[in-house]
Amino acid sequence: MKTPLALIGFGRFGKFMAPLLESQFDIHTLDPVNGVHRFHRIKAADLHQFPAVMWCTPISQMQQSMQQLAPHLAPGCTVIDTASVKILPSRWMLECLPPNCECIATHPLFGPDSFTRCQTIIMHPLRCKADTYTHWQGVFSQAGMKPRDMSPQEHDKELSLTQGLTHYIGRSLECLELPNSNVATLGYERLQQLREQTCNDSRQLFLDIIRYNPYSLDILKKVTHHQETLHALLNQQEIDHGIK
Repeated sequence: MKTPLALIGFGRFGKFMAPLLESQFDIHTLDPVNGVHRFHRIKAADLHQFPAVMWCTPISQMQQSMQQLAPHLAPGCTVIDTASVKILPSRWMLECLPPNCECIATHPLFGPDSFTRCQTIIMHPLRCKADTYTHWQGVFSQAGMKPRDMSPQEHDKELSLTQGLTHYIGRSLECLELPNSNVATLGYERLQQLREQTCNDSRQLFLDIIRYNPYSLDILKKVTHHQETLHALLNQQEIDHGIK
């Protein structure tokens, strides 16, 4: 008999994650949107029946939903988040959830558009027994993922560059159609791919990974400063050479 697993939030990522785990778990979903899908729906009052709960809500909704649902969690259950930033969601788990809940922070570095190219899932034991953590490493490995341990601080500092900057540049290209061209350079084709990949995700995800990562704004300030420097160089060239 499969272990029951509740997914809190069933948006684009939750719909992607559920099939990866259903060979090992009896998947149930709790989401305010009444979309059509094949998994069992539950209500908050049903959560006491679940030994494992996975949070897949948008980051901006996570703290409030944890506060609201914490009283319904089963004593001793394992709670796993999947947020794209880690410092604040980790703090929310420890502050909002009952102290007898085991908590594991994760960030799957993939989504519906990228799983064929990347299967890494970042993990960190916030408050759990060693065998619980090892068990979930095995769960994710069996589902085709590649667990890698990283602290929330290390994660957010590194991802502010590798993820936050990537999404910022991709969203900056959103206003451009970037049409196909017979003389497209490899760099241009990669810009097209970047725009398509990042803009397939919700705009809310972009806003959240910038707003809730304490290191992201520093990266964007550096980018803005360098852009201003480049514009100054171009303006100086016009003055020096009379280019208009």
